Amino acid sequence: AFALFAFAFASVNAAGCAYSDAVSGCVYNLDSLSVPLNSPASAFYNFTVASGNAAGMYNWNICNALNSTEIPCGAGTEVAVCQSTGNNSYSAGVTGTESWAAYNGLNMTSCPGVSLTYGGGDDCVLIGTARQTTISVACNPAALTPRTVNVTEDSCQYLITMESAAACGTLEIGRASCRERV
Repeated sequence: AFALFAFAFASVNAAGCAYSDAVSGCVYNLDSLSVPLNSPASAFYNFTVASGNAAGMYNWNICNALNSTEIPCGAGTEVAVCQSTGNNSYSAGVTGTESWAAYNGLNMTSCPGVSLTYGGGDDCVLIGTARQTTISVACNPAALTPRTVNVTEDSCQYLITMESAAACGTLEIGRASCRERV
């Protein structure tokens, strides 16, 4: 119920990559984390998982698609998250399906970060539904360059955890500072 409530009051800036959490009053702007579409493959976020269910190479973007010429993936051209294993690649989420929520990981700031979920990826034979990815970006004021902490997978549902100073939101006018410790 909480996730639906938080999503119902989310707002995404049509001109950019922003989320306003009506529950906490935190406002986030992730424009600086979005890689321009025509960028080379090396500009996009990537992470390799060596073993286990999530084994493979992951490439993703925030609030924008990957460059499909540089990183061909799955059946679509609006792929935001790509999983590659061996000679196969799968769309694990596409732009236009984004949903936002407050970050629910451990973080000691009042505005702890955000989670962005992409749906509509390639079909997952294992469970008979489309692949989807949640990218959780935790506030870390020291992470001026975003860093990936982990990538996990559970039945074609992927979780990418990142840290970035860009995910340290600000409180709307009239509320306490987001930077204070709880």
